[in-house]
Formats: sequence, structure tokens, C-alpha cells
Amino acid sequence: MVRELFEEVVGIFHRGTEGEVRLKVGIGKSGQSFVDLRHYWLPTGSASDELVPTKRGVRLHAENIDALIEALKSGDEILKGRGT
Repeated sequence: MVRELFEEVVGIFHRGTEGEVRLKVGIGKSGQSFVDLRHYWLPTGSASDELVPTKRGVRLHAENIDALIEALKSGDEILKGRGT
């Protein structure tokens, strides 16, 4: 079964003048499903208003999404417990 390549942005987190962080899901060239959390910015002097991706980010296989969600929930509970 050939899996169709795609990418879809499912979340955008603005970082003021520093650009934004985008959360994307998709199927890459290898046929693996993925989740990608990456910083995007506007290069100085760019002729376009389009933000470009940086190396600052992480791409995980989709099989890790459940573990990532659980880790984020744990982190949220820890922070709430400390009153932040």
C-alpha cells in the first residue's frame, strides 16, 4: 500500500517578533507518519512575507504521539502544582 505524502499545520504558536512555532502532522517521503514541532521565522531582507522553517525543532514518528501527549499532560500537572 502506497501512502500519499501530505503535511498539515494543526497548531500555530506566535512568538512576537521572533516568528512562530508550528505543529504539523503528515506522512513523509519515507512513508512514515510524523508530528513536527518547528520554529519559523522571516529572514531579514526577505522579498516575501512567508516565514521559513529553521533547524530549531523536532520531528517524531507518529507512533510517539500518545507518549508525547502524556508527557505534556504530566508537565502541565507539575507546573500547575507549582502555581505557574
